Amino acid sequence: MRIKPEQLPDHLKRKAQRIAWIMGEEPWQRQHCADQFRAHWREKGFTERLYFVVEKGFDWVALEEHLNAPSLFGEDKIIELALRVTPDDKGKKLLISAAENLPPDVCLLLTSEKNDYRLLNQKWAKAIDTHGWVIQVWPIEHARLPAWISSQMHARGLQPTADAARVLAEHVEGNLLAAIQEIEKMTLLAREPTIDEVFVTECVAQSSHYSVFDLTDAILDRDPAHSISVMRTLRNEGVAPAQVVWALAQEAHRFMELARGRQRDGSVDTVVRNWKLPPQKKKKYLRLAPRPANLVAALELLHEADRAIKGAVETPVWPTLEQTALLLAKK
Repeated sequence: MRIKPEQLPDHLKRKAQRIAWIMGEEPWQRQHCADQFRAHWREKGFTERLYFVVEKGFDWVALEEHLNAPSLFGEDKIIELALRVTPDDKGKKLLISAAENLPPDVCLLLTSEKNDYRLLNQKWAKAIDTHGWVIQVWPIEHARLPAWISSQMHARGLQPTADAARVLAEHVEGNLLAAIQEIEKMTLLAREPTIDEVFVTECVAQSSHYSVFDLTDAILDRDPAHSISVMRTLRNEGVAPAQVVWALAQEAHRFMELARGRQRDGSVDTVVRNWKLPPQKKKKYLRLAPRPANLVAALELLHEADRAIKGAVETPVWPTLEQTALLLAKK
């Protein structure tokens, strides 16, 4: 069954499924849905968690053993699969079997970072859709972001004015993780529920000496030394590395669009014109000529950092992010 992210809490209360696939590029919503799914089944006794990253050469036989083996401690378990590639034939057969006959002591949670309709038309994906949930998350459009921020603030007992929500939306530029962090800080600092734009501006100003947007500005200015300085300040001030990954990934993908435009016809005017950015920032992008090899390497590093944040590998996160910033800031 296809359900929307905002429908998940109600479906969990009414008739929760033990298999779900959460897909989409927006990381906060994807993580939030996964957290809700885990929390529900944890309360039902599914306290053991097994996490696997599905990449080329993944061992599906080992996964089948985990699906069918009883827990060492007699606990029901949640098995999570982070899909980085499309399952091979063995994997597809196993997922069909799991969807149709999932052991009663297992929940199966799949996540993937793209909405791919071609996958959804495959037999194994249809089996999950038939016997469980497929939850697609999408980036929130800039015009809808103030309303989303207002709903998140109301859920935490705050009553924002329209201008307050607008100011915060402009500050976070689509980064929902940053928005949630600001809202949670306001929840702690607010002396009364009504939140106006003055209070939001003051809270944002207190956030940190630098933000992830200062980091991307330094990269846009082609200033590697300042990029690393900002990065280390963010680290020292406790900024979540996932927020830095989001900012660098967004920048890397923009640079990739520029590189493709220059390779295609030598022009990037049309590419940049379609981006919802301030005019001064667009001018900076128009002057760039990023190297595709650097961008491929940067995206690989970001993928590795993301896996490390999720506990799949032991790669040091912050040094990896510094390497990424240096690659993106190179002239």
